[in-house]
Amino acid sequence: GGVGTLSATRTVSVGAGGFVAGDLRFRNFNQLGGTAQNLICTGTARIYQHDSDWSGAVVFTAPRYYSRTTMYQSDATITKNGGGNDDSYGGNTFDGNTIFTHSGTSRWSMSNQGGNPNNHNGDVTYVKTGTGALEPARNNTDTYSGNLNFNTNTQLTMGVGGNGRVLMDGGIAQSINDLGASPPPRFRDLQINKSANDVTLNMPIEINVELDLDQGIIYSSTANLLYMRDNSIVSSVSNASHVDGPVEKIGNDAFVFPVGNGGNYAPCEITAPTNSGHSFRAQFFYTDPDPLYSTSDLDAGIDNVSRCEYWTVDRTNGTSNVSVTLSFEDVRSCGVTDPNELLVVRWDGSMWENNGNGGTTGNASAGTINTAAPVTNFSPFTLASTLITINPLPVELVHWDAFYVDSEVVLEWTTETEINNDYFVIERSTNGLDWEFLKEVDGAGNSNILIDYTEKDANPELGINYYRLKQIDFDGEEEIFDIKAVDIQTADEFEIYPNPTSGFVKITGVSFQLEDIKVYNSVGQKLMPKIWNINGGIELDLSELQDGAYYVHFNGFVKMLVKH
Repeated sequence: GGVGTLSATRTVSVGAGGFVAGDLRFRNFNQLGGTAQNLICTGTARIYQHDSDWSGAVVFTAPRYYSRTTMYQSDATITKNGGGNDDSYGGNTFDGNTIFTHSGTSRWSMSNQGGNPNNHNGDVTYVKTGTGALEPARNNTDTYSGNLNFNTNTQLTMGVGGNGRVLMDGGIAQSINDLGASPPPRFRDLQINKSANDVTLNMPIEINVELDLDQGIIYSSTANLLYMRDNSIVSSVSNASHVDGPVEKIGNDAFVFPVGNGGNYAPCEITAPTNSGHSFRAQFFYTDPDPLYSTSDLDAGIDNVSRCEYWTVDRTNGTSNVSVTLSFEDVRSCGVTDPNELLVVRWDGSMWENNGNGGTTGNASAGTINTAAPVTNFSPFTLASTLITINPLPVELVHWDAFYVDSEVVLEWTTETEINNDYFVIERSTNGLDWEFLKEVDGAGNSNILIDYTEKDANPELGINYYRLKQIDFDGEEEIFDIKAVDIQTADEFEIYPNPTSGFVKITGVSFQLEDIKVYNSVGQKLMPKIWNINGGIELDLSELQDGAYYVHFNGFVKMLVKH
């Protein structure tokens, strides 16, 4: 029942004789002020914390270490370097950055008593260099608000006890990092429930029992995979919390991969492999599969392929053949209207192969579709349709042009489908490089019918005017379409002949210097053809240029020249 208080600026120390056996106990011990503390015990001694409060940074080193319901208000470096099992009760709070180092030969468990979790409000680093087991979050849901760092010589299991769980709940961006050459840490149960921001994997991790995705996205990569072990499950996954990157599942269970991209949860599923050692890996890409996988190379029975999204589903170990199920959602999937006409297709290296429709769930707003039979080869998968009028799938611009009429440039375009389309922007340039805003036009949002748009530039510049069309989604993503050039014929003061030409042309009609003549191609690039004076004008040699349209400029006057 006693209480000890350490006055501000004071320290506790081990004297010259050392502390080599028994317990150095701090119970109901409170430090005032922020003076750093450094205690080193040796031999078989144990530092024992119980209901204490350390306000300064601490460095505590002992063969054995035990902590119960103690507050560490600043950075803490705690090292266990001897034998003897230490199963700490838990209920501790670590407000600063904390380093736990285990270089001893016996077990060191933390948060061992159920109902008494440890709370970590800064970065936490686990270092293991000895042979003894290091067992964080053994029997509680321990919280971590900062980064998790590992530097261990063997695989460390977080929550190795019956109820251990790691809850990452910080409002800042968090990460899981390897500070050495650590084996992937294994989490019995990992829960992501953050008030803001996400979690990035900078090393591979494994899930033994459950991945609970409540709020916050996990970002993985090929080098920093998230592995789901045999019999592990995923819960509470959604648009707000999923894995953006690859997930690998090991085992003989049917499995729904909790994959997505940004704010879009887009699961895919496999049926049960035949062996617990077989593994599959999946990732979702919220982007047009073309040009990586040409959407014009199609198997029989396929009318069109999604231009919005695709998945990779790969068999990474074993020989199991599994059925693949893809998800769809009305806005995300670019225009599903009749799931019965959908297909699952797979890129076989040269074209999209028809894997059929083995059944669907849900409706046009959201659902799933699975392959008609188990898949024997694996690679990118996406949705396709037997009829473009039923399931448009691509966001399609079928016409876009600009032309000069009665001193104005007419700008017109037609969309076949619009999904999540907020607005269009028209921009103008006189050199094809520097662009200025011209007009903004509202989009239709979501549409599966032809829509015609017409706008005008009432004040085009003399010479060539370049126009480009941009489409912006509600989420800010944009697409830029082809550039159109309009040649404003400003005068007939100079003539070019022959036009069309196969090589050489003459320019006559006005007096000018060779440097006044400039030649551009149809996308605004300045060219340097051979040019020289002749009697009565200028001669150009275009024989080395490709066939096509070119524009000859002189002080704001423009002539179009066709080489064939």
